[in-house]
Amino acid sequence: IFWLLHLELLQHLAFVLLIWFPAVLHAQKAEQPCLAPQLHGGDFIPKRETYPHEKQLIYTCDEGYKPTAEGWWGTSTCENGQWSPKPQCIDEKSCLPPTIPNGYYIGNSHGWYAEHRTITVKCDDGYELNGQSERIRCINGTWPSLPVCESKFGQYIQKALVIKCYQNLDIFITFFYFCISVDKCGDIPAVPNGDVVQTGLRGLKYQCVNYYKLEGPDIVVCYRDGTWSQVPTCKAAFCSVDTNVDPQLKSVGVKYIKDGESERLECEDLWLTDHFSQAQCTDGRVKLSNCKCHFQSFIKTEWKQNPTIKMSNATLHKML
Repeated sequence: IFWLLHLELLQHLAFVLLIWFPAVLHAQKAEQPCLAPQLHGGDFIPKRETYPHEKQLIYTCDEGYKPTAEGWWGTSTCENGQWSPKPQCIDEKSCLPPTIPNGYYIGNSHGWYAEHRTITVKCDDGYELNGQSERIRCINGTWPSLPVCESKFGQYIQKALVIKCYQNLDIFITFFYFCISVDKCGDIPAVPNGDVVQTGLRGLKYQCVNYYKLEGPDIVVCYRDGTWSQVPTCKAAFCSVDTNVDPQLKSVGVKYIKDGESERLECEDLWLTDHFSQAQCTDGRVKLSNCKCHFQSFIKTEWKQNPTIKMSNATLHKML
């Protein structure tokens, strides 16, 4: 009888657990709502006593304060009973955490820094501050003169050459040519009809003279092995018209026209009015039109100066 009673008790207990345990699991998984946040020095919308999970609110700050986010307003989202990020209005002279590319610093738990607080910046492996101060101070809501973490090996990828070798469509090796100071490569490469317009620590910037266009990279860098990267060329981007050898044009020497542009060249005085030839430059080739009179322009000018002017058909024919 004892064993029968014990077995019956176990069956009842199992039944209770079967009902109670899933309910507990469901209660644990249910997302918790959030209470309205306590926001000092600001206000938020929408106004409610509680907010469901994943509900977002927008908050603004009073005069003399600012949100802990870039801009005039901030947002916060209810995440299982907690606001993230926590809505805060801080003194407008405080600073938000700075962004240091290729560097880091030890932050604080507040997510912001009071005025005159300092932080110490460290660079990632392979980068250095290059003589800059590692300590920066919050002044009137900003971080003046943020330090820059520069590569110890110079810049690459953007201003260096990357060679990838292929075998059976699979990349099996990649070479990086790192850049060093330009004074390690000897004489600066000369570019006919081009000039060096900017000299940096690890690069030269080229520009072509007037009537020429640059082909190739405008930045040339010095590789670690002492060689220069690809040097650009300056290609002619103009047409020339020698008016001395064209009998229909007035002899005024050689005229230069930029590629894609046109110019009106004056013709010889063989007519009563001024005649012109239109010269069009396209891809280094010039096309000249026949000498023509700009009749409409002539009529407007002459008629304005002498409204009583009369022309016969013979006169018009001679003009054209």
